[in-house]
Amino acid sequence: MMIKSDLTLENASNYYLKKLPENIPSLLLSAVYIGEKKSVFLKFYNQEDSQIYFWSEYFIENIKNKHQPYCYVKEIYADQVQSIVNKESNRFKLEKVKKQDDIEDKEIDVFKIIAPDPLSIGGTDSSFREKVTSWEADIKYHDSYLFDLGLIPGAFYNRKGNNLIFHEFPIPENVDQYLDNLFKSNFLKNDLKSKEYDKSLLKWSRLLNQPIPNIKRISLDIEVDSEEGRMPTARDHDKVISAVGLSASDGFRKVFVLKKNSNFDRSKLDTTTVELCETEKDLLLKVFNTIQNYPMVLTFNGDDFDLPYLYTRAQDPSIDPINKKPIDKESIPILVKKDSFIKRGIQADSVSLKFGIHIDLFRTFQNKSIQNYAFSHKYSEFTLNAICEALLNESKIDFDGSIGELPLEKLAEYCLKDADLTFRLTSFNDNLLMKLLIIISRISRMSIEDITRFGVNQWIRSMMFFEHRQQNIIIPRREELQQKGTSSTVAIIKEKKYRGGLVVEPVLGIHFNVVVVDFASLYPSIIKVHNLSYETVNCPHENCRNDPVTHIEQTSHWVCKEKRGLTSVLIGTLRDLRVNYYKYLSKDNSLNKEDRHLYGVISQAIKVILNATYGVMGAEIFPLYCLPVAEATAAIGRRTTTKTIEKCDFNKIEVVYGDTDSLFLKNPSQEGLNTIS
Repeated sequence: MMIKSDLTLENASNYYLKKLPENIPSLLLSAVYIGEKKSVFLKFYNQEDSQIYFWSEYFIENIKNKHQPYCYVKEIYADQVQSIVNKESNRFKLEKVKKQDDIEDKEIDVFKIIAPDPLSIGGTDSSFREKVTSWEADIKYHDSYLFDLGLIPGAFYNRKGNNLIFHEFPIPENVDQYLDNLFKSNFLKNDLKSKEYDKSLLKWSRLLNQPIPNIKRISLDIEVDSEEGRMPTARDHDKVISAVGLSASDGFRKVFVLKKNSNFDRSKLDTTTVELCETEKDLLLKVFNTIQNYPMVLTFNGDDFDLPYLYTRAQDPSIDPINKKPIDKESIPILVKKDSFIKRGIQADSVSLKFGIHIDLFRTFQNKSIQNYAFSHKYSEFTLNAICEALLNESKIDFDGSIGELPLEKLAEYCLKDADLTFRLTSFNDNLLMKLLIIISRISRMSIEDITRFGVNQWIRSMMFFEHRQQNIIIPRREELQQKGTSSTVAIIKEKKYRGGLVVEPVLGIHFNVVVVDFASLYPSIIKVHNLSYETVNCPHENCRNDPVTHIEQTSHWVCKEKRGLTSVLIGTLRDLRVNYYKYLSKDNSLNKEDRHLYGVISQAIKVILNATYGVMGAEIFPLYCLPVAEATAAIGRRTTTKTIEKCDFNKIEVVYGDTDSLFLKNPSQEGLNTIS
């Protein structure tokens, strides 16, 4: 790839006007709100030319019913709402709409408060949600936009005129046959609206089976002069950027190095990868010109250091020793929030790119679900070196002294190696991480930039909120969920409010030939089979409450028999697709290797979500946390484990230990294992 010789960057002030072309299937990656246009802009990846394109209602002339920020208020607060809207009629509009209240299982009238911008709803002391009790006022506006329009990041869409149409890819006949078998399986059928369940299975499979392109991307690593005892920061940006390494999916590898003096041996430089720069401004312009040719930039700790440092340093006059003219802010392809350098001691704000997507792999690998479930806890430290040693069996280049003391050729080698390692974390094992991120985006309904920065609780929150909006269900407030009931069991662990999973005391001694048996997806299976969801546990129907069959053993709770719970359908269909569809497809030798690998990754991504489900839903910080649901799930889990232990005792199999969803059996025969499976 050639670098533009004039070293002048395209003026980036109108970067979002690169309009998505029609009739070309493009991958939705992200959504951003641009305040000056008061619109959400969607970022699409076009695999035909490997570029990012934008789509927004801003492009539609004379648009009617343009989407705007809003929240809901229930009729009980009608007087307060009317008073606020009357006082600020130039700011808020009021509509009365119907929503489904799932806790009460009835349709209700609510007020919809429409605002000109997101901060009018929430985020400042004068926002609407600070003045009256509101519903759905804490959802980020770009997420709200995606939820309402039913747009799913990670999915392919075609633009036809002003409409975005979900692109249907043909499904091979043998792959479709597995799904047909899944529909016909008797154990999947349920008296509670099986058609709704089948419809959910079909929607999930059509979404998850979409192909995943190998997104063109480039990794970036910077080296900055430092002094002993003081780390350089973007806030101060007073140290020189001495090298920037770049490594890309198209084979491009380059390290731009600042030529500080002439005292070096040119023969030691690898001229195929090293390019010397006379000034720091020259170096930065070359870097910016390079990365704007790639739709995705990868960094390791780029939110906190690399990109903010490039951004601030580019605006420092000292980068141009002769003319003292920094790079114009509008020409810098990096977007940094205004207050990013004021905040101290907290997680760095995300840093994005005007022309593309930025993935900070430090924050991605720091995610506990990625660490534990996707990569089986192969790494325990969150440094680039530790992660690369665990996953790539490679290390950073080691050296003594400070980075500023390295000879120029060693500095170049060190910097480029870091960029190479950063890129390879996304390319090893047939682009495993990139595929995982796209699939998790599809499941969670979150922008890829968000899922790489937020934990699994946010993924599941987004998935649940999306379904609420699609089904016109008002999302309950925490205090409404608290009214569903209290605990009816005594917690063994101090911090808990209810009794958790069953722990079998270990049999003292040394045991040989111990076999560990697990309950496959125990809690997701319980949620599905027993129809557990915040609206179905302790439902408002008297006939359910009075029916002994619906009562959950060891608790005072009951379960609805009138309707399927939203959580039960969502988690249940994902569980069934993983266990009875994707696991089979990943082992079907009639499929090509690439397809089998994709189905294996889909199964792995679903596992990441499912394994975290109960932990998230049983955590008080989760916005849809409902104590009776968490307690019911744990109680049924204990009963399942107890019944299995009783079966072991009947078959004379000794249980030497057990914890939640696992039992440790001493020297069981194969026949004995078959009887309890």
